[in-house]
Formats: sequence, structure tokens, C-alpha cells
Amino acid sequence: MGKVRRRASWIIDNFLLQSNAPVLETLHLSLLGIYEDEPEVYENWVKAAVARHVRDLELVHLYPQPFPRILYTCQTLVALRLQQVFIVDVPSTACFRFLKDLSLLRFCFSSSETFSRFLSACPNLETLMVRRWGDNNLNTFKIDVPSLKSLRVYLHQTGLSKEKYKNYCGFVISAPSLKTLKIDANSSEICSVSNMPELVKAEINLKNGDSKLLGCLSSAKHLTLCLELNLDGYLTSDFNQLVSLELCTICSLDWICLILKHTPKLRALKLRQICYGSFRDLGNRWEKPSCVPECLISSLETVEWDGYQGKGVERHVAIYILENAKRLKTVAIIPSESIMFEEKLKMVII
Repeated sequence: MGKVRRRASWIIDNFLLQSNAPVLETLHLSLLGIYEDEPEVYENWVKAAVARHVRDLELVHLYPQPFPRILYTCQTLVALRLQQVFIVDVPSTACFRFLKDLSLLRFCFSSSETFSRFLSACPNLETLMVRRWGDNNLNTFKIDVPSLKSLRVYLHQTGLSKEKYKNYCGFVISAPSLKTLKIDANSSEICSVSNMPELVKAEINLKNGDSKLLGCLSSAKHLTLCLELNLDGYLTSDFNQLVSLELCTICSLDWICLILKHTPKLRALKLRQICYGSFRDLGNRWEKPSCVPECLISSLETVEWDGYQGKGVERHVAIYILENAKRLKTVAIIPSESIMFEEKLKMVII
């Protein structure tokens, strides 16, 4: 390990500390345990990068390390990616005015307020990825970034105590300029999202959400949903711009016709299993709707079903769509890999 450290340090020192280049375009440091017990070493490298006006910086650690405070003085950052970094406080003077792309992976903030202050220091942020895995000290994430255009949120909670779970409320999003949104947070209990009138594409994999969630997605043209809830009371408006819809077969088959009623211009429908941690058993829970959704009559052209098993409610849904979709041009039904070859040969939809 000593030889590895010395060689790595020598290479980086010669490249970084002794370089006369006035501008450093990109620096990616993946320490992965080598210098975790010597933070002053990598802090010197970060300091040298800041002195050379670094624009694209990535700091990847195997174990949590403090955020280098010298970065708060960096006025040239355009892209910043942090993994296993903890932030205790944010100076009132902090401002990453040119930062457009921020990724926070397996991060830790001292409080929800510190997290919010860090985002507030990025007034022109356009792309944000937040990935948290496991338990940590934050119960609520508030993402309030007016300039944000693309947001990806991954929150997976493990080892949560009963007391924390009782108070755990997930995240709050206020980003009126958002165009693309991806939420993969199947352990979150509440997701509060403000209106996003410019939204084009959204992918939502969520255990639960507030009643306004789907209404805030109504401007989307492309939508993927994996929601373990009944949509009664959640669909408050139509998806008048929606042209493609992807649904999880584990979560949605008992309310698929309900959402189809609110997608009058839908052209493409895809069904597949998205979540794997659900124990929902729909069985034969199927009620034929009293009227056919408008999209089946006038606009739906493509249906793809990946992982079709042809039993229970799946069979009812497939028959209903094929009988009532009058403008279908393409249908692709792919049997589940778990079905034996002989069963696939016997499978008849209608």
C-alpha cells in the first residue's frame, strides 16, 4: 500500500502541482481508500485545481470525507460531482455562479437547512442528480431551484428506525423550469411537487405521494409510472400533451383504464414490470369500464407488453385493449422469460 500511495502521489504531484497551465479543464479524483486517512493530501490537490480555475471536478471517496472548504472560493466550476462527502455548514458568501451540473452521491449534510443552503449557492444550476442509499440524518430534502431543467432523485432507505420512519417525509421539489424528471424512491412516504409547466419527460417510481403529484406532471409528453397506490382522487387533470406512456404491470393494471381516460392524445403504450419489491397480487381484480377511453378510439397506435404472462387481470387488460383500440398499427407482446416454451406455444390472447 505504501508503494501504491507514493507512486500515485508522485504522478498526481508531477501532473498537477508542478504544471504551469493557467487553466485546468477537468479533474477527476477517485481515491477509494488510498488517501482516506490523509485528507490533507487530496485537499492540496483540490487547492491546486482551484488555483488553476478548474471547470469540471469529481471527488469520489470510499468512506465519508469532509467537503474541501477551498471549493467555496472557486468561481469557475461548471460541473461538480461528489461521492461520500459530508457538509457541515455552508458559508453565507458561498456562490457557485457558473455551476450548471451537480451530482450528490451517497452524501451527508448536517441538516435539511444546510442541504437547502448548498443548493441556494447554485443560482444557475440546470442539472441535478441526488442519490442517497441507506439511513442518514436527513428526513426531508427540499429541492427549490428555479433554474433547474433536469432532476434525477434516487432515495433508497434501509435500516430506518421506527421513530425516524414515523417522521420521514421524503422530499419536496419546487422547480418550475424543469423539463425532465426522474424519481426512484420506492421507500419514500411523501413526495410534494410544485407545478412544472415546461415538463416534457418524467419517470416516477414511488411508493407513495401527495394528491397533487400527478397533476404537476400533466404537461409531460412522455411519462413512466410505477406507483403503489390507487389513482382515485389523484388524477385531478388530463394529460393533454401525453403521447407515450409506460406503466408497471405490478402496480397499474387495476387502474390502467382510469389513467387512459385522462390521456386523450396517447399514441404509444408500453407495459412492463418495473418494481420488484412489491407483493401486490392483482389476481382477477378487473372491472370493465363503462365507456371506452378516447385514446383507444382515436389515437393509440402502438402497444408493447414486455413480460406478458397471460393470466388473470393481464389477460383481461390485453383483450380489452386489442378489442377497443381502433387505430392500432403495431402490437408487440413478449412473453415472460419465466414461462416455459410449451406454455408460450399454448398462449392465446383472444
